[in-house]
Amino acid sequence: VKESRNYVDYIFTLSPYYPSYILKKNPSIPFICSLDCDQYFFGNSEFLFDDLKIHDVLITPHRFSKELAHLVIYGKYNVSFQVFKNSEIGNGCLALWRKQCLEWCSDSHEDGRFADQKYLDSWQEHFGEGIKEINYIGAGLAPWNVKNYKISVRNKNVYVDNHKLVLYHYQGLRFVSARIIQSGLAHYNYEPSSDFFRFILRPIVQALLQYQHKRGQYSIVRNPHYQSNTFLGFITSRGMFYISRGLLINLNSIYKFKNEKLKLHGIYTKFKNVYR
Repeated sequence: VKESRNYVDYIFTLSPYYPSYILKKNPSIPFICSLDCDQYFFGNSEFLFDDLKIHDVLITPHRFSKELAHLVIYGKYNVSFQVFKNSEIGNGCLALWRKQCLEWCSDSHEDGRFADQKYLDSWQEHFGEGIKEINYIGAGLAPWNVKNYKISVRNKNVYVDNHKLVLYHYQGLRFVSARIIQSGLAHYNYEPSSDFFRFILRPIVQALLQYQHKRGQYSIVRNPHYQSNTFLGFITSRGMFYISRGLLINLNSIYKFKNEKLKLHGIYTKFKNVYR
């Protein structure tokens, strides 16, 4: 189907094929975990795999906030962190997913389907107790569910309610330039606290910068789809990451900013140079 599908649809189609291929080539592997690359581990995730003692497949629920409940049309579960045991049910589930994605896989909502993701909703009907949703709220924290919880910091550990944060899905975070970053949070109407900036977003950005420095490249994004997102901060020539201390800027209105305080901090000029 490679020649008949666009690039994005084809990548979605491959989701079940890659883990299946690895298990087939390496039959001694007990299980395989596939995950999105835009996620950051804040702690040890080993305990999440304990459920494999009883179950065969682990999937991550969206846990949409109330105001985003309508997004369930894209799936109760998010294709971000899923685990397949090398068992009859685990391989059977991957086989079903391959069949589903081969038949239809498009980055659109159609006839109760959406890309590779909406298919996960039906897996429990096929495999019953073999499918287990990850119910630990510290894993799968994301912009679409963060409003459900109280984010706090104790002894430099981030907590989601009373659970340590293990995995955050930073969907929508983009480097506009080497110095300016968009958080992607405004798309989900979430205004982060200073602790969220400092203890969740900052380590992610620092890790990405370290990686980009090693690779000698920067990801520059000027896609209009992201221009209404929240301003995060900027990177100085020394590589330091500074938070804008609660200042929220709509990038669509950048030319309208005449605030002297912005000019004093050099932020206005930085934005103007990027978007001129």
